Amino acid sequence: MMDEEEVQERASPFARLEYEEWKRHQTPHLEAKENTSQWLFFIVLGSLMGLLAIYLLLFL
Repeated sequence: MMDEEEVQERASPFARLEYEEWKRHQTPHLEAKENTSQWLFFIVLGSLMGLLAIYLLLFL
């Protein structure tokens, strides 16, 4: 099995450019998935805190 460097050495310049372009476009998707899960966590946490605040204001 060839590693990534060997594949890059044997690839044509056009294929190398295509691969770099593809790799550059993949990275934001991975980062976006992490950010999305963080945002969902904070949205749920904020919603629960808001519900707790409403409960405390109305019933205490």
